[in-house]
Amino acid sequence: MSALVSALRAAGRQGLSAGTLVMNPVTCSYLFRIDQYMRLQKMFDNGTFIKSGTFGLGGHDWRIHCCPNGDNGHEGFISLFLNHASHGRTGDATAGFDIRILDHAGKPLCRDGEIRLTNKTDGEIQEGAR
Repeated sequence: MSALVSALRAAGRQGLSAGTLVMNPVTCSYLFRIDQYMRLQKMFDNGTFIKSGTFGLGGHDWRIHCCPNGDNGHEGFISLFLNHASHGRTGDATAGFDIRILDHAGKPLCRDGEIRLTNKTDGEIQEGAR
């Protein structure tokens, strides 16, 4: 940057100052395990959610909200949301996030944005999330 400042000063800009902003992204992973998902999906009404525990990142608190039977209008699907749990205390925040749904062996269930869940006890296939 000093070469740029020198060039600008040589061009007549003597009252020039410069600064640098460096953003170091903060990352974490959080595992939200849901045992007996197929049973929960049948127990919960569409639009009803369960909350994960709270986890901290970047000075903010976060939670996963899960609708086992889908958010309003998406019955039979799973809906997952990242919730800014400390907004009232810490104010606005921007987050980039990636949510993955894994099977019992830890392998991703999602292919091309669509998930198919199977109940291994009776072979029933049920539609999953988009």
